[in-house]
Amino acid sequence: MKSIKMLTLVSAMFLLAGTASAQVFKIATIAPENSAWMIEMRAAAAEI
Repeated sequence: MKSIKMLTLVSAMFLLAGTASAQVFKIATIAPENSAWMIEMRAAAAEI
């Protein structure tokens, strides 16, 4: 019984792995480190 549950769980993980994917979005700036712009960018990155 336990092996059937484990097999079902592993199968579901493999099926869902193709649909759940992360995207990486990188932004390069020339703004100084502690400027208002960078503070807002870091806050937005933390929220995402």
